Amino acid sequence: MDDIDRRLTAADRAHAADAGTLDALAVAARREASLSRHRRLVAIGVSALLAVGGGVVAAPAAADAVRDFLAQSDWFPSPGGEVLPASEWVDTGQPDLRAYLDTLSTDGVELAPGQDRDSLLDAVAESHAANPGLIQEVGLRRSFEVRAYCGWAVELLDAHRDGDDGRYDSAAEHVLSAADWPALVATDGGGITDRLRDVGQAAVDREPGSWLDVYEVGECNLLGYSAVTE
Repeated sequence: MDDIDRRLTAADRAHAADAGTLDALAVAARREASLSRHRRLVAIGVSALLAVGGGVVAAPAAADAVRDFLAQSDWFPSPGGEVLPASEWVDTGQPDLRAYLDTLSTDGVELAPGQDRDSLLDAVAESHAANPGLIQEVGLRRSFEVRAYCGWAVELLDAHRDGDDGRYDSAAEHVLSAADWPALVATDGGGITDRLRDVGQAAVDREPGSWLDVYEVGECNLLGYSAVTE
């Protein structure tokens, strides 16, 4: 009997260990699923140069949020990570994303000749819908502002090429003003708006090559903006 008891006890311990292992695996699986969801988040912004800023914030309860669009996500991150306060999360895979974008404030951002708000919002919607995921609302506004910046960068290059001083001066001033645009400021992870201000001021001062620096800092070629650079 003693031998049988020892075997049964050993068997019970083995089963207990297996159950503990399964519980641990289940926890790990849930953690990995959560991390995978985080990895699918769309980065705030479109240019690799423009980094995410802001600190850790506590998001409001989902039940307290008013939602008029499917694109308005009911997901809020747990404390931790790089999120910005008072900026809701948006699911860019929803069919009404473009309609949601119409509600965004783009005040303070003047567009370059040939640009218009609707066309830029169309481009933002197309870009984010092509890579669906979650992004904060401020990130969508930043995508708009980056495209507006690139519009002025191209205008600056074209004015330089054509030798149009008045057009050049106007474009340079608008490029400089981009350093104070609200979404670019809000998502500045450190030194980005300073860099925009530096190249903008250089363009205003007509420093040699500054017109090309303005274009390259915005990585405007990655967004399909092109111009003659000679």
